This record gives sequence, C-alpha cells and structure tokens, in this order.
Amino acid sequence: IYRANGMAVEWGYVMTAFGCSFEGAVPIRNVLDMVQKSLDLGQEHGQQMKGIYLADTVGFATPLDIETRIGAIRERWPDLRIGLHLHDTRGTGMANVYAALRMGVDQFDSSVAGLGGCSFAEHKGSAGNVCTEDIIFMCHEMGIETGMHLEAMIKCPRSAAELSGPVLPGQG
Repeated sequence: IYRANGMAVEWGYVMTAFGCSFEGAVPIRNVLDMVQKSLDLGQEHGQQMKGIYLADTVGFATPLDIETRIGAIRERWPDLRIGLHLHDTRGTGMANVYAALRMGVDQFDSSVAGLGGCSFAEHKGSAGNVCTEDIIFMCHEMGIETGMHLEAMIKCPRSAAELSGPVLPGQG
C-alpha cells in the first residue's frame, strides 16, 4: 500500500519487544533478529529507514528492560535511531520513559491522557499508553525542550474526558 501510493516507510516497529501475554518474556536475541529483519525489508524495498521503534505493547517493560534492549541494539547498530511505544499497564511507563531519555532516546509514541491500551494486556482495565502531557511535564522539568506547549496539552484531556468519560489514566 505504501509503495503503491508513493509513501516512504521511515520507521520499523518491533511489537511486544519486552514481553507477550501469550509467550511471556521475549528474549533480546528475538528483538535483535526482528530489528535486522525490519532493516533488511526496508532495504529490499529501497526504503531508507530513519530508525526502529520498540513497542511495549502490553506493558511488560521495566527500566532495566529498556536499558538492556536499547544497549543491545546500540551495540550492534550504534547509529540507529530508536523510538519507543510504551504502555503503562503496570505503572512503569514514566519510569521507562526516564530510563530511555537517559540513554538518548528522544522519540516516543504517547497519547493524550494516556488514552488507548491493549485488549491483550491481561490486566484489569488494560491501562493505556504513556500520557503525552506527563512526558512533556517531565521533560520540561528536566530542562529538555519538547517544542510542546504544556498548558495547551493539559486542556486536551479535559476535552477527551467529555467524549470518553471522566476516568482517564493520565496525571496531567
């Protein structure tokens, strides 16, 4: 579809890169293999990839997991840009963002008020994605410029609550 519409594929994703509700722990070797396959597939189709996203699709990751996987990727591909798609299913989302920031990751998927989630997370309520306004707040407090206007972003969850109901996981 992308090629037929003249669209570049710029990022590869490795889903459930930290753990899987069906298979349990995901070995780092498997993650490295999927990164290689993604890069090879991009090259095979003439796509210059900007980087790879590791997705904590069901919220298994801890800060140590973030550090070990990013470290393993950087050891093999030192110049490869890494992004993260994090969920906060078990309450470690922001700690994982912090660990990744310390390792130089600057690309994160997130959502307003932490909306979203994964029906396969096997966690009551299936907590959502990492909250955009929480990331912005933390980055600004750490002196990291995001280009985002925090006060404007904090208004977004209020609008979202009007649409989805008042219970939202974000702290903003």
